[in-house]
Amino acid sequence: MALPEDILLPLKDQLMLEDLEHRLGQCVELQEKLIRFLAAKGGKSIKDSVKRMISCLFSNDLTKLCNWTGLGQKIAFKGLMFKEHCS
Repeated sequence: MALPEDILLPLKDQLMLEDLEHRLGQCVELQEKLIRFLAAKGGKSIKDSVKRMISCLFSNDLTKLCNWTGLGQKIAFKGLMFKEHCS
């Protein structure tokens, strides 16, 4: 399953993340496409699958700006729609 051409992954910065989060909130069809796209990444275990999904979604630089709770002025992963699609 392919995503729309204007969605460039991995996301490189917070602005790209916020834009895609907004679009996901507006379009159920896009949510479904993202779920199918991420499910195709596979993995040998749940941990491996989540790691593959996250590395597909976020660049290394963006990953460094995130943590689960948002502690230390970081982006809180637990509040993102992506969390729902990676679990």
